Amino acid sequence: MEHIPQWFYIVMPIIAGIGVLAAIWFPVRKRMREKDEWIGEVNAHKSNVTKFMEEIRRLIDQILQRLPPEPTASESPVKLTDFGRAISDDLDAKEWVKKIAPQLMSKIPKGAEEYEVFERCVRFVKNEFEFDERQEVELRKVAYQHGIEYERVLDVLVIELRDELLASLYLV
Repeated sequence: MEHIPQWFYIVMPIIAGIGVLAAIWFPVRKRMREKDEWIGEVNAHKSNVTKFMEEIRRLIDQILQRLPPEPTASESPVKLTDFGRAISDDLDAKEWVKKIAPQLMSKIPKGAEEYEVFERCVRFVKNEFEFDERQEVELRKVAYQHGIEYERVLDVLVIELRDELLASLYLV
């Protein structure tokens, strides 16, 4: 049997270790590369989703810009917005209210709550009061000019009437 040199016992484990490391490294590196590619695809998809959401947001904003503003603010109590005040001014609603309020004042029970006054105004303006032809034309014209429904114009009159009655009853 031949004699194996001493350096062989040192080099062989090193070569075997390099082989084992290579056997581990290449599959791990392949998986790392696949993971990097997957992360890249996820980021690209995320970027596309972000762009899509921005487009949806832009389209929703365009739709909302085409809608007319609300004449009343849904607070408690309901109030006119700037848009509602513009409608009121166009209708000269405060003058109409000053003429109508005394008729309605007698129909409101003493000690009525604010919401009862409001409900009474709604019934009066929307169901009981009969607008003459000139007033009806004016109401429809203002609704058309402001791009809102006729009922929304009546809401402005209701709020103006309620505010006048409450001021008269000292409930404000």
